[in-house]
Amino acid sequence: MDTKKQMALGWVGFWGVLAGGGLLWAAQLKVPLNVEGTIVGVKPGLVQVKILTCDQNMALPGQTWMFKVPPKTKVQITGTAEKSFLQPGLLVEFKATLDQKFHATAKLTALTICSPSPQKFPGLFPEGGGLTIPEPGGTKPKKKEAPAPGNYHVVGLIRSVKGGQYSVDTPQRTVVFELDDAAELNVEMNSPAGLQYTRAGDQIYIKGVAFGQGIGEASEITVKLLTALTGPEPPRGKKKFEKKTAEKLDEATPEKPTKPTSGDKASKVSKETKPENQ
Repeated sequence: MDTKKQMALGWVGFWGVLAGGGLLWAAQLKVPLNVEGTIVGVKPGLVQVKILTCDQNMALPGQTWMFKVPPKTKVQITGTAEKSFLQPGLLVEFKATLDQKFHATAKLTALTICSPSPQKFPGLFPEGGGLTIPEPGGTKPKKKEAPAPGNYHVVGLIRSVKGGQYSVDTPQRTVVFELDDAAELNVEMNSPAGLQYTRAGDQIYIKGVAFGQGIGEASEITVKLLTALTGPEPPRGKKKFEKKTAEKLDEATPEKPTKPTSGDKASKVSKETKPENQ
């Protein structure tokens, strides 16, 4: 059975258990377990895993298990990414020397794609201090110091990517930078939302409990990405398709007869009215 069919049957089976007896989970005995495996598929709040090893006999190698992923699950995802993965909306962090316009004075050689958390939130953090950054949910300082050019640890959301330039929004200023051709892009995500970027085959370690055969709930998840994350592939063959379509339309369209001129009409009439030689 191929992976797609196996994954589809897994989702159907999981939702079937929810419909038929999911409400009995709380009353069932929860067996602690630690699982190592590979990701089969991911949906919001759920991850499907092919078991490689388990410290409990109830999960055997080769079996496919479904684990619920509550919002409070501790998640750690590590790996690398390519430049094409950097899209608007991603949270990134890096160190750079910024000029008066808050443009990086040199191309970045390292950048990390991360997740927002109470310990990591957007802002311009100058090396050596000197700028007050409000804590999330905390009181805002009465006097807000304007950021000045210098060396910063930057954490912000990518706003745009144009012509090799990246714009990143922070609460203080928008920072613009470029990446070196050999820049190292690391992935360090620590929220359940980051699981959407994982792919089938990535290594996964789960600490949690089992509710029954094939079903469990994760309290801690660690994922190691096997390959670098990439962005969506550009469309291919668009121009060729349009050209071929235009040619087919030209072939299928019959030529319209040309409208006769007044001279042509007169010539035709004269030929029709000319008497034949006796």
